[in-house]
Amino acid sequence: MSLSDGSRLKERIQSHVLLNWLALLIFRIVELQTEQTCASVRRTLDQINLGHFYFQNDDLFQQTELTHEQHQILRMLEVEAPPKIFDIQIKC
Repeated sequence: MSLSDGSRLKERIQSHVLLNWLALLIFRIVELQTEQTCASVRRTLDQINLGHFYFQNDDLFQQTELTHEQHQILRMLEVEAPPKIFDIQIKC
């Protein structure tokens, strides 16, 4: 292993530690803001789905209606709710 390989390994380890620390910080913020566990918040938000609808040659991408609990979590986290219509692709 050359000196530069060791230096890159050290930088990768430091980056990995920093990313994990940031992830834990985000988890803690979510728990404090919502007064729920991250697992509970994830289960609730994982129920949001994106539907793909075909109309002849056109495509519509639309999310499911948000529940009251999903709206509440997003509001507590100060995150804007995703748009109902995600994308429309019209093919001529």
